Amino acid sequence: MLDKKNRDDMQALNERVGILKEIAFDIDQETVHHNRILDSMVIYVDLNG
Repeated sequence: MLDKKNRDDMQALNERVGILKEIAFDIDQETVHHNRILDSMVIYVDLNG
């Protein structure tokens, strides 16, 4: 069995991992958004170039 300190440490670690996962998801969403903008620019250049 984990003692109280180990349980607290694990909980703190899990919370940090959760925050990192949220940040990674936000970065991923931003990247998707930027890629869409770049794709739109490339299509615009292809059609009007």
